Amino acid sequence: MQTTFFSNTCLSIPGLVIVVITLLQQHNLYKRLGRDDVTRQAANRGLFNAHLDDEVIDSIRYAMNDNYVLSDGLRCK
Repeated sequence: MQTTFFSNTCLSIPGLVIVVITLLQQHNLYKRLGRDDVTRQAANRGLFNAHLDDEVIDSIRYAMNDNYVLSDGLRCK
């Protein structure tokens, strides 16, 4: 079953009405985390429970602050 989320926003400016419709669909990789929404949500939360070493955190911080690509170095040429 494909879950689609709709969000309607209506902005009213005197003499002008703007309706914004947003359509969101679950990504295929997210769908592969489980058979139903509850299982997928639990699996997704579990991805963030891993402990990151200080060295990894420093690498992320360095890449973000200096606009570098974050890599393990194996695929960089």
